[in-house]
Amino acid sequence: MKRNIIKMIAGLLAFVLLLSGLPTQIAHASAGEELLEVISYADGSYLEITLETLPQARASGSITKAKNYIFNSTEGVPQWKITLTGSFTYTGTGSTCTASNCNVTIYNSIWSVASKSATRSGNTAYGSARMVKKYLGAITFDKTYNLSLTCDKNGNVS
Repeated sequence: MKRNIIKMIAGLLAFVLLLSGLPTQIAHASAGEELLEVISYADGSYLEITLETLPQARASGSITKAKNYIFNSTEGVPQWKITLTGSFTYTGTGSTCTASNCNVTIYNSIWSVASKSATRSGNTAYGSARMVKKYLGAITFDKTYNLSLTCDKNGNVS
């Protein structure tokens, strides 16, 4: 009896240790979002890239998706989010991007968006945003992020 309890406790402990080794970033993607990638930087900050399906009132054969780039501080606090939204129609033999939009949300005022744009071509939505961080008036970070969403003939967006 004592051995069975010890085995059960050991198995439970092994299970808990296994779960603790999973990437913690998975918890950051909200319901309805698929975590595509996490890019970690040397200073401990990281960029989460997620994909979400947005609700729409259109008939079948159309879909709207949003790709989010969420930059988090070393403490895991969101600093900004770039969202590329693309609307598509698809027929089973081809697809077309019907709309593209790029938005930026700033969560920490030390960050700003220097420029942003959105375009579409064929079956792809494109977005671009240049993010800038200033400290004491000096630019300490300046990078352009390019996003894209492509729809295949069956409505699969990546």
